[in-house]
Amino acid sequence: MMAWMANGLSEQCGFLIHCYIDPATTTYLIQMISAIVITLGVTIGLLFTRLRMSLMNIYVRLSGYFVRLFTKKKDEVEVDEPLWKVAETRSTPSLHINRRDFLFKENRSFKSRLLTAFLVSAAFSFTFMFFSVYEVIALNTDSIPFVFEQIAVTVVLVFVIILLVMCGILMIFRGRVFDFFVSLACGTVFTGYIQANFLNGALGSLTGDPVVWHNFTRELIINTFLTIVLFAIPLILRYLGRKLWTVTIRALSGLLIVIQLIAMLSLSVHMPTTKMKAGYLSTSDIYDVAPQHNIVIIVLDRLDNRYIEALLQENPNYFDRLDGFTRFTDNMSFYSQTFPSVTNMFTGHNHFFDRPTSSFMKEAWQTSKILPQLHESNYTITMYMEKGYTYSDISDLQPTVQNAVYQVLHVNQRRALKELLLLSAYRYAPYAFKPFFWTSSDRFGNLFCTPSGQSHYVTDDVKFFNQLKQEGLSVEGEGGQLKYIHLNGTHGPHNMDAMARPVDSSKTSSLEQAKGCFYIVFHYLAELKRLGKYDDSTIIITGDHGARKDDHLPLDRAIVTALFVKPRGAGGTPLVSNQAPVTTDNFRAFIYAEAGLPYEALGPSYFDVPETEVNTRYLYHRLNAKPKNRMLIYEITGDANDFSNWKLVDDFETDY
Repeated sequence: MMAWMANGLSEQCGFLIHCYIDPATTTYLIQMISAIVITLGVTIGLLFTRLRMSLMNIYVRLSGYFVRLFTKKKDEVEVDEPLWKVAETRSTPSLHINRRDFLFKENRSFKSRLLTAFLVSAAFSFTFMFFSVYEVIALNTDSIPFVFEQIAVTVVLVFVIILLVMCGILMIFRGRVFDFFVSLACGTVFTGYIQANFLNGALGSLTGDPVVWHNFTRELIINTFLTIVLFAIPLILRYLGRKLWTVTIRALSGLLIVIQLIAMLSLSVHMPTTKMKAGYLSTSDIYDVAPQHNIVIIVLDRLDNRYIEALLQENPNYFDRLDGFTRFTDNMSFYSQTFPSVTNMFTGHNHFFDRPTSSFMKEAWQTSKILPQLHESNYTITMYMEKGYTYSDISDLQPTVQNAVYQVLHVNQRRALKELLLLSAYRYAPYAFKPFFWTSSDRFGNLFCTPSGQSHYVTDDVKFFNQLKQEGLSVEGEGGQLKYIHLNGTHGPHNMDAMARPVDSSKTSSLEQAKGCFYIVFHYLAELKRLGKYDDSTIIITGDHGARKDDHLPLDRAIVTALFVKPRGAGGTPLVSNQAPVTTDNFRAFIYAEAGLPYEALGPSYFDVPETEVNTRYLYHRLNAKPKNRMLIYEITGDANDFSNWKLVDDFETDY
């Protein structure tokens, strides 16, 4: 889940294609704008100089024409000459234009053409094949699970190959044909650069959800017009004169390279190393349960109450298999995104996007005593979630989490580069072509291999279900266990049907995917019953947050997180409904209560909140906006399902 768009991926990607402008790039932006202003100033100066010279030339030619017209003497023709003779003497030879000479005639030296071709090719290859990859990784360090140095060799090799091949192809041509293709290459890189840095503001982040392109019709029209104008600039300059064209093309190409090199220096300060990215959560013991007490938490990403109500409206008996469970119909998560919802669930720490993601998560996981005290009480803790939106550094989870592995993952460089270039193409392409390059951050999770054989956990509901059917659950180890399993749930991209089978996104929907998720859950619960571990297990089925409409608009409907809870010892009784106004703050207290630990200091448990209570709760909704991201704080008093009970109480800009 990487949100990336405007200047970089995450659901904040789900990475995801949401990238936020890092403060480290402030100097870069100032330098970039200054350089563009200087370039345009020089170009405009040369343009007007050329126009002035052209007008002077036209004036001189017109003056000469009128002088010849009024001073021309009449030709005297002998009357005895035949008419054909007179016509022959008055006629002028016809002008014959040689097309080959017109297109290919070249009076420039080889070195002069080579310099122009090399600079344009270098700018093209450096921008699209090198800098774009570097920048996407640098601006999405919390979403992309590898670092630049792990694929640097492949990136450099591709950059050099594209540069040499492109330069070689351009040098095949001569004359006006050479100028035409160089103009196309320069127009492409210049237009892409402006598009990526200045014209992507309205799209927001790539979160895995399909982009509703018909909502951007106005932006599409404006963007298409600007793209045509920008792309045509080199061709217009060539029409005005080769000298002006040559100077501008070379200067612009070189300037683009210099600007991006400066930006790389700025970004490199915050670029993590391989050592910092080492470690992951493995899939070991994912299908094991403990012989004593099990606390199983299954999170279906973005599981909103609306989906539960839709399933019940379609089939009132849909959840009858959840015997012993209580459905809390008025449950609130504090955030509308995976980050920092999951971290907040387990640590109780709040984040207002006033500092880097990694800094917050490190402090939250390292200072929280929730999981360490549970671990000290003879509970094995295993967590199956992806880096970036739930944790940043594996050392923050060690030694509490048993499946935390400190080891560098090996990246498939070719596939990683392919995905990064696809993500970059989405960013650099004009609106009209963006649908062809749409991607999702979940594609980055399958680019690794582990030499130890301990596979890293990747959110893949279909894969999880298929292995669950093949292996089943088994009882292993000793003592109790807390197991957290994070599935993709109803979050996009939607690629699963109601039977948890992989399908094309056009053949499913968020509701069908919700059915597929519960199909998996029902199968998991059946396995617990087969082992005789269902009744004495504590089971929570919930979402990390509800379903917001998008990432760049205020809310226009309620966001309520679905929640099903089965306490220890419950089973064999019908599903019941509870309207108590609960939140994720009650989650930690409930876990401790079920484990037999003192929980009063953590506040009330789920079942300690009366249904008649009217309390005030809050939801923090972060928006991707220009020029800065915003945080909206909503206050909810009463039933959270009723949007009339929601009140916007604060709206402020955030640094991250």
